[in-house]
Amino acid sequence: MAHLNIDERFTIYEMHRSGHSSRMIAKVLARDKSTVCYELKKNKGDDGYRPDKANILALSLRRAKRRRKIEIDDDLRSCVIQGLRDAVSPDVIAGRRKLEGLPTVSTETIYQFIYNSGLAKDQKLHLYLARKRQNRLKRGNQNRVKRNSIPDRISIHERDIVAKAKTEIGHLEGDLTFNKGDQSRNIGGFVDIFSQKIFLVLNNSKQSIEVVGNMKKKLQPIKHLIKTIAFDNGKEFTNHKDLLPKSMAKVYFCDAYSPWQKPLIEKANSMIHRIYPKNADIKQLTKSQLQAIENKLNNLPRKILGYLTPNEVWHKKLDAA
Repeated sequence: MAHLNIDERFTIYEMHRSGHSSRMIAKVLARDKSTVCYELKKNKGDDGYRPDKANILALSLRRAKRRRKIEIDDDLRSCVIQGLRDAVSPDVIAGRRKLEGLPTVSTETIYQFIYNSGLAKDQKLHLYLARKRQNRLKRGNQNRVKRNSIPDRISIHERDIVAKAKTEIGHLEGDLTFNKGDQSRNIGGFVDIFSQKIFLVLNNSKQSIEVVGNMKKKLQPIKHLIKTIAFDNGKEFTNHKDLLPKSMAKVYFCDAYSPWQKPLIEKANSMIHRIYPKNADIKQLTKSQLQAIENKLNNLPRKILGYLTPNEVWHKKLDAA
């Protein structure tokens, strides 16, 4: 049965203070009497039983146990550390082990190990996470960049409901991502929202004629599969009508300052920089190296895909067509 939660602890506190027996409290909570007795005994301090303090202590003990699970299991610890070094997220490490029938470990247990274990801190395992943060922080506000208007712009709110339903391949999100110190050379990318398959291109500038031209070449082999594309309002996409001029595909644009309307390409950009850091000199990046990054991402199991890879889902859908 699940651990006691804070609401149950407050019920125990109120009923115990009112003189109810452990048996009655257990009946109300649909818990075993021994659970209530143990809770009252274990967490009773000089000032009596306090539900808030009891909850904090219980959470602390569970976190310690989670960390300990990885620390004492050599095989599990090696798997987790190697996975992180290979740019595999804690979610996927946990999910893949379950899929393969290996001894399980939860995503939260891995995060607790990374952020609270002395061993993990010594090896700076947080640097292998997407955000590379030393502490678990909430995402802050992003600086807003003014965008130019787009000719023949169609709002994303008019995008076909089929695209939103994510039931077929061919609905893409596109964007550019830049490295620190160079706001000209960039990586252009698309992600298919059904399979999460990624397509990457290397651009020497953010001029629309080059960006759209390179993207057009990249999409040429699958142009017959493309139905819709979503971009933000960057001026690099002003030539969007040249992207797929003879196809029936339509290009749509997000609302201003609304990156959450194309979440998968935002996530893909983050994954790219887990492999190719933002502080790397992008002038040294070659097309073959970028292709290797694309291949690695498309062969990386994803939790949302049932721990299949984007390539597996993409080809499975193609074979079924």
